[in-house]
Amino acid sequence: AFCRNTNGCFPTRLIFYRDGVSEGQFENVLVEELASIQRACTALRPDYEPAITYIVVQKRHHIRFRPMNPRQRNVDPGTVVDTHVTHPREFDFYLCSQEGIQGTSKPAHYHVLYDDSNWTSDALQRFTFFLCHAYMRCPRSVSYPAPTYYAHLAAFRARDWVSDLDKPGVLLKGGRFCVHESQITGMYYL
Repeated sequence: AFCRNTNGCFPTRLIFYRDGVSEGQFENVLVEELASIQRACTALRPDYEPAITYIVVQKRHHIRFRPMNPRQRNVDPGTVVDTHVTHPREFDFYLCSQEGIQGTSKPAHYHVLYDDSNWTSDALQRFTFFLCHAYMRCPRSVSYPAPTYYAHLAAFRARDWVSDLDKPGVLLKGGRFCVHESQITGMYYL
């Protein structure tokens, strides 16, 4: 559907935000998933080799930042920390993208495991921050990029569909799930 609506053009860059990965799993996940992504691209078209950026988002950590002004309770949304508390040789950063409504804001920790798009750190951090404003269920910025939230919702929905397959009454058409025509070509917000 994407190719049909873009006259056969494919994206030149693919950016993945991956959640639920501990630091000990970085290498295995990167090797397996990056290879799968590259195989999927060549399956679409043998000469299709987009630039890929693969980022792991971590929310479970104990890092907090305090503003310089003691009157402020939290750092401002959009605050990025990419020195001193980050890895000395790897591309990682902390981004506090949301406003602290209650308590101390908790930044997300981003690890850029692979980047052949050659993003500058400022550009990737800004892009990531902008994606935190794209979540349709919330009128403000959220703590990590909207595609990550949507991936969670899609996974929960898929789990529910798969768990119901053995029950009578599940609608299948020719062995496939029925998808409404209006959802075939665009983003489907869950």
